[in-house]
Amino acid sequence: MLIVAGIPLDEEYHNLPDNLKDIARSSDFVIGEEKKNVLKFLARSDARGKEFILLNEHTEERDYFDIVDRVKNAGKVLFFSDGGTPCVADPGYKFIDLCHNAGVSIVPYPGPSSITAALSISGFYAERFYFAGFLPKDRSLYKKFAEKIDIIGETTVIFERPYGIKNIIEFVKLIKKRKICITINIGKPDFYYIRGTVEDICNCLSDKKNIKYPFVTIIDRKL
Repeated sequence: MLIVAGIPLDEEYHNLPDNLKDIARSSDFVIGEEKKNVLKFLARSDARGKEFILLNEHTEERDYFDIVDRVKNAGKVLFFSDGGTPCVADPGYKFIDLCHNAGVSIVPYPGPSSITAALSISGFYAERFYFAGFLPKDRSLYKKFAEKIDIIGETTVIFERPYGIKNIIEFVKLIKKRKICITINIGKPDFYYIRGTVEDICNCLSDKKNIKYPFVTIIDRKL
């Protein structure tokens, strides 16, 4: 059985639920994203020394099948990301698909999501929304990306990687007549957000071009 767990967005993991800690301790092994965070998670769960496997964007295609075989032959395995819910805008979905194909029993452990957390404070209509994933790495694709968002017209959620603040500034300049809310370091003690017009956002971010935090950008629906 593979348990896919959402975990607190705070990467210090001070507030892990007791039953999630129990799952970590009783699992045959765990699958995580980055070594330092897996070790921290296991320490907070009183599961130091537990075997772990890393699965992230650097995982080779052939290694996916080896990991699936390990999971299939295990009793219980816990799978989690560095923070929030795995398999949303990360390579975990390919692993889950392979597990389904291999007949692995998969159980979700509901937890936090930066998407819904950011939407909840945006003040934008969110009965329907479009999750656009990460900004394209190639800036030449920004215009096409913005045009698609404009055509869809719904409240839109966009992820960006740490150090990507310059990309956000460049991209939002292409957004026409829609309010924007950007959450910065969500789930952490130094969390803050910026909300307003494109001009407001660019002015607020102009002196923060070197910060290294994850960003979630919410674009209000088209009126």
